[in-house]
Amino acid sequence: MDIIVMAGGRGSRLGGVDKPLLKICGERIIDHAVKEAKKISHRKIIICTKKEYMDELVLLREYDVEILECLGRDYVEDLNIALSKIEFPALILPADTPFITSEIINRFIEEAGKNRSDIITLMRCRENICVETGVSLFNKSSGGWRNIYFIDSIELLDIDTREDLLRAEKQCEYMEELEKRE
Repeated sequence: MDIIVMAGGRGSRLGGVDKPLLKICGERIIDHAVKEAKKISHRKIIICTKKEYMDELVLLREYDVEILECLGRDYVEDLNIALSKIEFPALILPADTPFITSEIINRFIEEAGKNRSDIITLMRCRENICVETGVSLFNKSSGGWRNIYFIDSIELLDIDTREDLLRAEKQCEYMEELEKRE
């Protein structure tokens, strides 16, 4: 399965921070996303990013990924550009989920495989409020849409706000503390 990592976010709710380049637990978020993507697929992996990030992301080529310059103005516009470069089915991953794991992605792929929708999106839910995660499976570029719901977990945390960033930093501290105890 081809994978598209969407890495063109403006980070406007974070004061214009370049989200894919943020370091969480000592690693750029985009690097983590690509490493997890490589665990899932040995086919084409495309990073869809805006021109301003191209120089910063060139190092990711060591992972044998294609870096695609997208416009960076609109998510759907960028997604359509990237979808035109792949074969279906295609997995879409966000570049702002610092704790996402190949295990949770594979669980989503397994659940998505149980239905026949053209597009399946992963939603995370907490206290009866569900939000998109940015993880989707496209069996074709358009058509019927279905959501799959997972209970919110740290693996699905995406960095959109200062509060999200603080939650991620606290998780890093917690993980460091656990490592010290082992």
